[in-house]
Amino acid sequence: MTSRANLPVVVIDGRMIGPRGHGIARYVSLMAQGLAEIRDQGELPYEPVFLVRKDFKCPTLSSFRCIPTESPFLSKLEMFEISRILKESGAGLYHSPSFSSLWDSPCPHVVTIHDLNHLHYGGTGQKIYYQLVLKRFAKKARSVLSISEFSRKEIADWLGRNESAIEIVYNAIEPRFGEMISDSELDGILIRHGLVKGKYFVSLANSKPHKNLQILIAAHQDYQKKTGTEAWPLVLTCERSEIPEEALKNKSIVCLSDFISGDQIRALLQGAAALYFPSTYEGFGLPPIEALCSGVPVVTAKIPPVQEGVRPLQSDQGSCVIWLEPHDLQGWTESFAKVQRGELKSPSLENRRALLEHFSIQRLGQSMDHIYRRMLKIEN
Repeated sequence: MTSRANLPVVVIDGRMIGPRGHGIARYVSLMAQGLAEIRDQGELPYEPVFLVRKDFKCPTLSSFRCIPTESPFLSKLEMFEISRILKESGAGLYHSPSFSSLWDSPCPHVVTIHDLNHLHYGGTGQKIYYQLVLKRFAKKARSVLSISEFSRKEIADWLGRNESAIEIVYNAIEPRFGEMISDSELDGILIRHGLVKGKYFVSLANSKPHKNLQILIAAHQDYQKKTGTEAWPLVLTCERSEIPEEALKNKSIVCLSDFISGDQIRALLQGAAALYFPSTYEGFGLPPIEALCSGVPVVTAKIPPVQEGVRPLQSDQGSCVIWLEPHDLQGWTESFAKVQRGELKSPSLENRRALLEHFSIQRLGQSMDHIYRRMLKIEN
């Protein structure tokens, strides 16, 4: 797509978007959709230009001018290549919507720091990168953004700033999570994996330590021992090699590592009795909100960002969410039986709509648009 003449250029890093989605990639993709809606109404006084992977074409970004890059996301060469691209493109502003940082940006920049996960749970190299590179990049930024009040406080403390200096731009939830899949389509997908609608539990998480899957697996094994053949299976979406062999022997845990994209993730959610989210640390926590928007109740660790995320629920939070301490093995074990007995209800249609409106693509796009305008000194 050709450049829009005489408009200032905002270069946005979209190189994290690839075949397998993750939180930050989805954040950027949905942000692009929000900006596209504003642009299509003829209201963008600047041109968003996305840096993309040369080996992957993202449909969400296809309506924007894109610059393919040689350096992969978080590679050693990205600092040099991105700096060069910013100079050559005449960028008026650069937005890094992740922790990918430049040592020196040739133009004003904005950075979104989703959380400080790698400082808490990362390896030595990641911790050094955060302390030496990301912190320097953030301190030089025109604006530092984050995705929750919890992350804002952590990041402000880390940077030695007041919380008011960190702006919150919330995640968006894809509208399709509010659209119900037909019974015939849902049953067809679930049958292929030996699942019965409403008679299994699901956890959408990888096996990183802070995701706390070990407590969930241990609790489900205890529940299975007590319930016997009546136990409902627990469905996980990590690799089989990441699950203890003992847990896989009695087939009470189903691993669907190939079942983690597109409409299939919606089917997996919508067919579940409940979503389980035992994570000890998150910047936001998308799966519980996506589950509730899909009409599915949630059993979740009681951590601040998830509590913040479900805040838009009005009347029935107590009936559709079970809160547990992350390491309460007995609580997690008992929760499986409670869900199986029908003690947890689906959120109301009113509350599902409230969540979708609060975390809408339009709101995400509008928030970024206002920030870009302010950084470029363009009147809103």
